[in-house]
Amino acid sequence: MQNRKRIFRNYILPLLIIIPLIGIMVGCIYIPTWDHTLLVGTKEAQVHAILGPPDLAGVDNTADGYLVRTHQGFWVAPLCFAAAPAPGRTYAVRLIYDEHDRLISYESADDDISEPRAVGKLNQSGPKLKQLDTTPNRNWSPDLQFRL
Repeated sequence: MQNRKRIFRNYILPLLIIIPLIGIMVGCIYIPTWDHTLLVGTKEAQVHAILGPPDLAGVDNTADGYLVRTHQGFWVAPLCFAAAPAPGRTYAVRLIYDEHDRLISYESADDDISEPRAVGKLNQSGPKLKQLDTTPNRNWSPDLQFRL
């Protein structure tokens, strides 16, 4: 027990003090964001419950699509009382379902500039997607994962 207190006092406590101080001196602290995971085999209704209503609809009703603007995290400048999202990308993700409405596969395309260009890249192959009337503004973590 005495050894644990000594380790905490001599190693861990100084690190807990020094690391935030270095971040303040530099002026920026990076804060990562969390993870989202969808498993293949997930029902379409569950996907919609997790991700919300789709932004894109499959022409043949076998696929849904989502437009995702990702941010790598946030830059925090404590001395300036400011925070801003780190640069991100726009992704178009096509989720393909089987006849029992289970997720069987996904495809994605990305673009630095615009959502229409990302959708155009995605529509070059596979089930075609069309834009729905309303597109919610989605800002998700880059850790959105689909597992086969």
